[in-house]
Amino acid sequence: MFIPQQGVRLIHYYGLYASRNRWKWPQWDHIVRHAPRGCKEAHGIGGTDPSTQPSSPSVPQSSCRSAWARLIAKVYEIDPLICTRCSSKMRILAVITDPGEVKKILRHLVKMGRPPPGLDPSTLN
Repeated sequence: MFIPQQGVRLIHYYGLYASRNRWKWPQWDHIVRHAPRGCKEAHGIGGTDPSTQPSSPSVPQSSCRSAWARLIAKVYEIDPLICTRCSSKMRILAVITDPGEVKKILRHLVKMGRPPPGLDPSTLN
């Protein structure tokens, strides 16, 4: 059994949650804009006026795609945009978000005998 020494901190916060950045949150508009209303009311930051909320995300789609690929590469230690057969660079053509279409594709893969790893075919019904 591991018992840490007295006063040793076991949780480390990085980025926005680091102690040196938390006091700066009210100064950063992009943080205040996305904060929940309860957080704004509790800390007295920003307005609770929903008209100040952006109607669409302000992040370009190309940077979202690169961030997705970078995170997948970091977690699984493999680049998802490199072809496993020929090692050439791939590009994203579309992202399917409709649950019905996703189930249709997964049913087809199960029927062809190539289901994704960890998929329980009974959940597709």
